[in-house]
Amino acid sequence: MPFFCVCWKIVMDLALIELLGRAVAASGLSYWGSEWVNDSGHRLLRVYVELKDNSCVTADDCVLATKQIKALLNVEAVIDYDYSLEVSSPGIDRRLFCFEHYVRCLNQVVKCKLKRKQDGYRVVLGELIAAEEGEVKVVMNGKEWVLAVADIDKINLVG
Repeated sequence: MPFFCVCWKIVMDLALIELLGRAVAASGLSYWGSEWVNDSGHRLLRVYVELKDNSCVTADDCVLATKQIKALLNVEAVIDYDYSLEVSSPGIDRRLFCFEHYVRCLNQVVKCKLKRKQDGYRVVLGELIAAEEGEVKVVMNGKEWVLAVADIDKINLVG
């Protein structure tokens, strides 16, 4: 499986995302998202899961999802290098990975880390008031910010 490394971030392959989603669903949970993290030079695959009824994920849920993910990844052999697997709840300050997440989190406070400064700011913290394909709107200090999703490095809820 090809992967791209930019500043120690590995871009998630779509086939891998689909496999992770299948494995998580097989454990009775919902797939929230995943990311590769550099952990002191070692690759860490972090997978976020939630319960379908939005109640709290337990350690037992994470153990079950971990077993399902490991089993499927071993059978499919899509990762051909050493890595560690971590499965957890996305938490209160959850990262928003996709358009569906933006829509689901409308009217909540978010922290947007931008790839480069926009109007002197690299971080926009405020209420997420709109999400359209390709952009989000956030109100910070009374000003409406229209941010292209392509310009956002990371967006998280603020608990």
